Amino acid sequence: MGDFTKAGLDRGDLQKELEHVLISAKMLYRTYLAGIEDLTEEELSYDLIEYKDQLERVIIPLVKRAEATRSKKLVDMAYEIRYTYEKLLELIQQKLKTS
Repeated sequence: MGDFTKAGLDRGDLQKELEHVLISAKMLYRTYLAGIEDLTEEELSYDLIEYKDQLERVIIPLVKRAEATRSKKLVDMAYEIRYTYEKLLELIQQKLKTS
């Protein structure tokens, strides 16, 4: 298993980069899920903006790079990363609706 603290340091080795980003995304989601009740509406709103930006600027380009390889393994990892970010955004949006 990769080391999430090295996410982004493996430029050039797409598989390693995907592994590290996937671990980071999963940890971010789990951590956020555990602490979401303690966040204010303002914090949730800012986080929603930040994670949408990360999805657009970092994750989507990473997915496109994986798709370009036509490697099922890499594409599957990239899609899992995108799905994790999308779940995080949905979680925040649902919490904002109920706040």
